[in-house]
Amino acid sequence: AALLERGVGVEAGLWSGTEGHRLFRRSPVAPRVLRVLAEVTDTDPATATGSARLLLAEVGAAHGRP
Repeated sequence: AALLERGVGVEAGLWSGTEGHRLFRRSPVAPRVLRVLAEVTDTDPATATGSARLLLAEVGAAHGRP
């Protein structure tokens, strides 16, 4: 919040397999972040794409951003 108050754009990092997406969506600073990094930690090529799709669906278009 201190950086945002000084006009510095910040990036939120969310990892697959965590509750980060829920915490982010409830955060009062979420509407003010510059961008979101969605990090897929699944290393299995057979399931990584599904993990990525799930993470993006969980994050959604929060706060009216695509």
